Amino acid sequence: LVFSQTTGELRAVLADGGELTDIRTSAAACVCARALTPGGVETIGFVGAGCVGSLTGLMMRKLFPDAKLVVWSRTKATASTFKAKMQARGWQSVSVVEEVAGVEDCDIIVTSTPSEQALLTRVKQGALVIALGADTKGKRELGPAVFKG
Repeated sequence: LVFSQTTGELRAVLADGGELTDIRTSAAACVCARALTPGGVETIGFVGAGCVGSLTGLMMRKLFPDAKLVVWSRTKATASTFKAKMQARGWQSVSVVEEVAGVEDCDIIVTSTPSEQALLTRVKQGALVIALGADTKGKRELGPAVFKG
């Protein structure tokens, strides 16, 4: 809903089917990556390659244009679509991995799944993990070892 700042009157109803939420979530992930990464990002891993994962990958191109992307998805088709989108937007190196463990050594890891069990169970020391998918009760993408420094 959009209201007038001066009168409080309803001005518009935004029925975007969640598109603005997906864009905002991806943009927030990029703000985190920019603010919390000291530099020298060589690899960015994605656990989940759907709408939010893809939007985040596209937006991160501006921040880390020389990074290599590594993606895991539950389905090969989604991972392949992610790879094609990223390459079409200028990412030079995009790898699809068959196991989540394939992203564990990335400098930045973005998770965006509806998982109810831990998918990412280990990360390298100093990695930045941006967990976007565990957004309601019962969802869980990260294992306990991810939180240990």
